[in-house]
Amino acid sequence: MSVAIIHRMNTRILERYRRSPSGELVLDITAARAEELYNDFDKQAPYVIKELDADLVDYIIDSAQELGREPFIISFNLEMACDEHTQSRIRTSIGNYFLYLQEVQQRALQKSMRTTGLFMLLGFGIMFLSVLLNQNVTEGSAVIIHVLAEGLTVAAWVALWQAIANLLIDWWPEWKQARQYENISKTRIEFKE
Repeated sequence: MSVAIIHRMNTRILERYRRSPSGELVLDITAARAEELYNDFDKQAPYVIKELDADLVDYIIDSAQELGREPFIISFNLEMACDEHTQSRIRTSIGNYFLYLQEVQQRALQKSMRTTGLFMLLGFGIMFLSVLLNQNVTEGSAVIIHVLAEGLTVAAWVALWQAIANLLIDWWPEWKQARQYENISKTRIEFKE
């Protein structure tokens, strides 16, 4: 796909959103009242610690991915007006929720990097054993020794390949997702009635 076609597609996507007076794209979310923004399995929890509605979270994440690097704000259009205190609690809960998602994603990234290191150490260790064994294998050695030497070589390359794949490919989407959650947590939130 050419750069011009991709640019036109991105432009069409961004045209679906309105812009604020300050030029940011606006992610409009409409609900009857503030309670609809939250999961309703725990009716007694205050907004700050209640879990956000899964559809709302998915919509915000998908929209943020669609907008890419464009700055945006979230605008809640609530049919039933809420006071300043409730608006502040909603802002706090959304910020906290996406910071929590960022922390979870960062922990997953750290776990992935630990696994990468383990694969790397394991790969080099097995490779070292493979080289040692291959140096001591002679024409007259038993077939099982030849099979073991070749098997160690294959196992070493598989472990090293997994480590390399993690380093070159797998960490990037996880890191990008963590950054996106952080950006969403800092996004300005406004309310319209």
